[in-house]
Amino acid sequence: MQIAFEPLKIQSLKDACVARLEQLILSGELKIGEQLPSERDFALRIGVSRPVLHAALVDLDSKGLVQIIPRRGVFVRDFRRSGSLAILGSLLSYHEGTWTRPSPAA
Repeated sequence: MQIAFEPLKIQSLKDACVARLEQLILSGELKIGEQLPSERDFALRIGVSRPVLHAALVDLDSKGLVQIIPRRGVFVRDFRRSGSLAILGSLLSYHEGTWTRPSPAA
């Protein structure tokens, strides 16, 4: 009997944190321009270590979803204006692989 085994794929804690924060930003729960809590406080709230949260924020910064300003904090960016191509995968994942044209901003 031959059983086909597929490799296990386990999402890292950082990737899970990135995915959750992307969801909060893309859904609008975290508003454009909003300042996120301090890393220490935010890490406690979402149940991850501060280094994991920091790595996730750096990833989100590179995608254009947040802006890290040293000594001031982390702010949600307007990803529609400042997002990079790296955000395209996030947008498609958030919309479950479908895309509809967004309505014009008022």
